[in-house]
Amino acid sequence: MNINEFDFAHHNNVVCQPDIANYCFFKIDATTSVLNHGDTEEFKRVFLIAAPTSEHAKVWVELNYLIGGMCNSHQELLDELNEQTIDDDETDCIASQFIGCVDVGDYKYRQIDRIIGITKEYAESMYKLGDFYETNLGNKPFG
Repeated sequence: MNINEFDFAHHNNVVCQPDIANYCFFKIDATTSVLNHGDTEEFKRVFLIAAPTSEHAKVWVELNYLIGGMCNSHQELLDELNEQTIDDDETDCIASQFIGCVDVGDYKYRQIDRIIGITKEYAESMYKLGDFYETNLGNKPFG
């Protein structure tokens, strides 16, 4: 398989049999923080992604979760991430507590916490249990 990371994420194809044999599996932990009347609520999100590499899986989550799929090129994605990520020189006192997170509007901030390579067996177990927030796996991907 020879597809670049952005095209893989942008096409957002569902992975099913028999193509699944060509992919690795990744569990990506992420967090959405919502500021509401001075309190912060955190929602843990787990993504189950089948992809050629961890970088492909990361770009998939960046485009489809952090940014919401509104980019037409990898450079646009990088620019959008750069523009929307809260950095050290943030002057807004509310946003300053979310350094490193992507500001998605309405006092919501998202971030990828970690990317873990997992076995096919672990991925199959997660899939069967529905132990994920979102996945790119199709219906009955493991046969």
